[in-house]
Amino acid sequence: MARRTKQEAAAWRETERARSIEREQEREEAIIERTDTIAAIVIRTITLPFEEKRLIRRARDIGVHIQDLPPILTGKISIAAKKDLEENGIRPTLEHFIPNAVAGRRILMYFKEHGYNGDGFDFDPKLVEMLDEYRQVHKVTKAENQRLRQYQLAHKFTTWEDTYQQAGIVLVDDC
Repeated sequence: MARRTKQEAAAWRETERARSIEREQEREEAIIERTDTIAAIVIRTITLPFEEKRLIRRARDIGVHIQDLPPILTGKISIAAKKDLEENGIRPTLEHFIPNAVAGRRILMYFKEHGYNGDGFDFDPKLVEMLDEYRQVHKVTKAENQRLRQYQLAHKFTTWEDTYQQAGIVLVDDC
């Protein structure tokens, strides 16, 4: 393999920096687009008469959009996922530990209870803060992720800590 000249290496580094910046801009644009979509769903829902069926549907819609946002890693991994990664090279599954339907419902209820009318809503700091909280993920095995689902149903969910305990999942720092 031929070695790069200093000029070629510098050009390559500059190209990689530009690509990295471009990827980050695309990521930020995706976040803004999803946030706008979620804000529109919230506004449509809270300005209509309250109906439980509509709330459930809209909470699910918001959850789908949260799932599509880039995840935020918590730095936690299950013992089983860490073992699989270290011993077998099996990559862990990213698990939204607050179920998306629960997150969607919490967002809707917060804005309904606080009387938001939608003016300047798209970039409301509280919405961004809530989305950042609900797009956080822990790393678990695929089997653990499946096991968690039975405890994360919207009508059963209490806290993520309870669901992990019920599913027998122990988290450690992902170092």
